[in-house]
Amino acid sequence: MRDVRRIRAALLATGESPLVLATVLRTRGPAYRRAGAMALLAADGRLLAGGVSAGCLESDVSARTPAVLKAGAAERVVYDADGGAFAIPSGCGGTVEVLLEPVTTSEHREALAGWLRAAESLGAVGACGIVLRGRSDGRGGFSRVIATTDGEWWFNAAGSEGFAAVARAAVRRDGVRAAALRSAGVFRYDGLEVAWHPLSPVPVLVIGGAMPDAEPVARLAQGLDWRVRVLDHREARLDGFGVPEIEREAGPPESLAARVGADPFTAVLVMYHAEAADGEALRALVAAPPGFVGVLGPRSRTARLLAGTPLAEPPWPSWLRAPVGLDVGADTPDEIAVSIVGELLAWQRGAGGAPLVGRDGPLHHVGAFEVLEGDPAPWPGDGP
Repeated sequence: MRDVRRIRAALLATGESPLVLATVLRTRGPAYRRAGAMALLAADGRLLAGGVSAGCLESDVSARTPAVLKAGAAERVVYDADGGAFAIPSGCGGTVEVLLEPVTTSEHREALAGWLRAAESLGAVGACGIVLRGRSDGRGGFSRVIATTDGEWWFNAAGSEGFAAVARAAVRRDGVRAAALRSAGVFRYDGLEVAWHPLSPVPVLVIGGAMPDAEPVARLAQGLDWRVRVLDHREARLDGFGVPEIEREAGPPESLAARVGADPFTAVLVMYHAEAADGEALRALVAAPPGFVGVLGPRSRTARLLAGTPLAEPPWPSWLRAPVGLDVGADTPDEIAVSIVGELLAWQRGAGGAPLVGRDGPLHHVGAFEVLEGDPAPWPGDGP
């Protein structure tokens, strides 16, 4: 989602200048970025926003940009650490396929900006499907479809691109399944290829308590493009909160739940550092919890704050994280912030937060291919 927001801003800032949008279509083996990562490049190859790797692929992508614009046609490039026919090394040791898409007309820019805006406004976990064939309606570029787990909806609909009825129905079903399982890959439908990758709503973090140790938490989350709000009943604390561009709201702790709502994509941190305020906020959240509620301090304190509620004693439901944070031996406010934001990120991505050294299988959490109706498209050189 970070790529989506920044690329849309860069796209709108470049006027009518010709651009190239690079998108990771799929990966195999180790790769720094996952399917769906994007980079926007100027006509001279300068990177304007986003990225498709840690930098190891960008130089080649940049070098190809002028030729893509001159040809006026998209190019699919495979970066393969194992060499062979595509002996352009990828730095992580795996294989990465990147789509280079020229953006040269106002119609294409408008369609792309509209799709980016739609992706940024997701209200549920979704999946994007890029129909890997030029559009036939004069708007340029590729059709992009978006499906969500709470009811599919479409932008630049694939139905206008010549799908047979059976293939169109399969694409629509696969979009919802890819969203639910966060699947990624390139699949064939009646001879047409669609590249699926996961999309997630922009995460929201609401911090109850404008205390000094909330500032590094807000800065880290803001740097990850979370939408951050701070609520406090102490206006002097709000006025002195040292993180710019953070939305501040004055209100009593018990109003925290009503201001947040039971949104599964919103995280709340209860950190007023005042037992009465923490208790009022937490007891209100119990009635209508969002997706994540984190509480500072030991379990015994949280149990005391919840006395008289159905959650007076652990074990608590998965949405309640008390004490909040990963076990990294944190001590200072900055270290504690890293611990908290690390757990927030793991929750957002559906990851466990355990050390990677003990992880078997792929590093990225991506759903299995066999759940989709489309046929996995072979990699170049792997077969027909």
